[in-house]
Amino acid sequence: MIITKPRDWSRIKENLASVGASRVFLMGCGQCATVAHTGGERELEETAARLEAEGIEVTGWTVGEVTCHLNGTRLESRKHGGEIDDADAVLVLACGAGVQTVADA
Repeated sequence: MIITKPRDWSRIKENLASVGASRVFLMGCGQCATVAHTGGERELEETAARLEAEGIEVTGWTVGEVTCHLNGTRLESRKHGGEIDDADAVLVLACGAGVQTVADA
């Protein structure tokens, strides 16, 4: 299992601002990030609330079974394709491998 830690909120806001994101789709992980309480369902709900409080629209969210597994992440991306297409950015609450896999998917 990979242990993850939450990224500083100001850095997340800066990264979203740097790409001009006003609408965001959230993707978490049902394995390591869920166990570490950094990217499971509860954390995505909390992140969505924080983003919306900052005036950023959340187009949707999902917690994939194992975000670093490409085929499962591709499936999750297809299931939520419209919500992802409506977003300016995808915010991934997972390990670096999960982030890269989402980018590849």
